Parts: sequence; C-alpha cells; structure tokens
Amino acid sequence: MRLLLLILITVFSLTALLLLRAPPTSHEASTFLYKLNVTLINNGTQPMPLEGLTLITIFPNSSRQRVLVERVSYYLNGDELNGYSFQKSPEGNTILNLTGAPAFLPPRSCLRVYLELSINLQTTIMNLTTPLIPEESQLLDDIPAELKEKFCNSTDLWNTQDPELSRLASSLSGDERVLNVIYNFLTWIDDNIKYPSEREDTEHIVWYPNQTYVEREGDCDDRANLFITLCRCVGIPSYLQYGAIYEPGSMSFSEYFDSRYRHIMYGMGRHGWAMSYVPPWGWLPIDFTYFEGLSLVGINGSLYLKASKPSDHIIGSALFTDSVIVEGNITVSDYMASNLKIAELLASYDAYMIEEEALLPHP
Repeated sequence: MRLLLLILITVFSLTALLLLRAPPTSHEASTFLYKLNVTLINNGTQPMPLEGLTLITIFPNSSRQRVLVERVSYYLNGDELNGYSFQKSPEGNTILNLTGAPAFLPPRSCLRVYLELSINLQTTIMNLTTPLIPEESQLLDDIPAELKEKFCNSTDLWNTQDPELSRLASSLSGDERVLNVIYNFLTWIDDNIKYPSEREDTEHIVWYPNQTYVEREGDCDDRANLFITLCRCVGIPSYLQYGAIYEPGSMSFSEYFDSRYRHIMYGMGRHGWAMSYVPPWGWLPIDFTYFEGLSLVGINGSLYLKASKPSDHIIGSALFTDSVIVEGNITVSDYMASNLKIAELLASYDAYMIEEEALLPHP
C-alpha cells in the first residue's frame, strides 16, 4: 500500500534544500519507534483493484540495524481484517504482505493501515578501513565480472544505450582508475546540473537521466540516477539506496497528483543516495544533497550544489556522518513508471491516499 518510492521522490523534491542547508549532525537516540498510518479512500463508483497496494516495504534487519514489528493492524470501513506475512522483493527488500486484505476496495470505502516498528541502530555510521586515495584505486578491469553482470545492466530507468549519456561517460572516464572516474562524474554533475526552481509534480516524476542531461537541471534523485547511468555505462556497479534520517522536532507536508496523494512526516526526513562499487574499498555511498562540505552557489540566477572536493560526496555523506536507517535498494525497477501508474489508478477511481510517518525515540 505504501508509496515508498513516491515518498522518495516527494522528499527529494520538496525537502532536499532544507536538508542541505543544515550540515548532517549526529543524534543521541539510537533506538526508535517508527509509526506508519495509511488511509486509502475509494470515492468512485467502481471497485478499485488493490494489487500491489497491500505490499508494504519496511525497514529490514541487518548488521546495521535490528527491527521488530510491534503492531500491524488494518481495517476496511472500520472492520478489522487479519493476516500478514513477510517476503522478499526481487531486489531483496523486506515486504510486509497484508494477506487478509480484499482484492478490490469497494466504492465509497476506506482501507486504513497502522504499522509500528522498533528500530535499534547497531552501527550508527559507516566507516572506511583505509583512506580514499585516488592513486590506490584499482582499475575498471579489476571490478569483479559478477558484480558488473548484476549492477551494470541497462534498464528502463538507467538506459546505458542512450548515445549522449554513453558518450559523456566515455569522455569522462579517461584514466580508468575507478575512484578518479567517479570523481570526474561528480565534478561534471556539480558543475553542469543546476538545482530546479519549480516544476510540475508529474514533470518531476518522469525526469529520466537523459532528460536531466538535456535540461541540465535536477534534484536529488535526478542527479543520482544520472550518476548511476554514467557509472553503468563504463562498467562501475551502481544502484540507488534509500532510507530515513531522524530529525527531531521536524514536520513536513506534501501532496501530489492533484492532491490525491498526501504525505506527512514527523521527526524524520526521507533520503536517497547512489551506491557504487569502488575497489579496493568496496561499496561506497555517493550523496548529492546531504553531505558535509556542500555549498550553494548562485550563477546567472541559477542555483548549483557544489562540493569543496569530490570526496565530500562520499566521506561527507549521510551514511558516514549521520544515523541513517536504511530501508531498501533499487537495482532494476523503474519506480518513476510505477508512480505514474499509481497516479493513473487514483485518478481513474476518484481515489485518495494519505500517508503519515513518524520517527520517535523509543520509550
């Protein structure tokens, strides 16, 4: 039910500037109570199909965090329904399946879902075992073939066959040391992609990497997806990762699709970043709007997000400097297309979805 990938875009586009204006800070709390309240209303005259909407992506257990489900409740027009199970998505994310939910939401009906999780961060920040020294970076040919096969594929979202993006990636990958290639990509994006002023919501959601490149404009996920495409073009395994950051006292509200989807957050911010494989260091986070060393630079009336040095995108990233709760990975799916399908579904059935999330210190 929960539009997690839409939330990813919502927060990228509406709160990115808020996040980047304040440098990442470490928070004392390490055990949290996460609350989710979702309301889906069918105001139409036809039964609305719920296929896929009763699957909830939740924070997983990992070496970084321990997660315990404290409450799962859901109701159809006030009548409680029962049954749920856990499963893995094709991308390895943890899914809560509301097995007792109907296949269709009847006309003039409401489905409400309540979820509570306790989350204990075992490891609050990532650590490098050795410093990032470009001369110690291995070559593109040193990347394991099995990783390239899994994380360098061309997809509907990351089209490595696009001739302009392929040419750009090739022109920037000169010396073939992986870290230097990544630094070249980061510098090019910082210097050439301005931060958007205002954009219609549907336009934002369908901005694929080739459009970000042509328009020379993009926010969080636009930049990350362009970067991931460039990496995959030259054989650097990369994907998108997302999660939540504890922001005590914060509150945000956003709406999309002619106000058919509304999202409210308390005490937290949503965030996403690229993950790239850089030998000999392994998988590293690449952050585009929430990292130490970021500055806002105005040029000819446009706003650019600049790093003091390319490594800031990595060692200054939220995973290295803040208490981030990781939720999931996007390795093959086209979440933009999925969001547009949900937008069409809500409009077709005169339906509305309201989602409230909260992250609190666990009592």
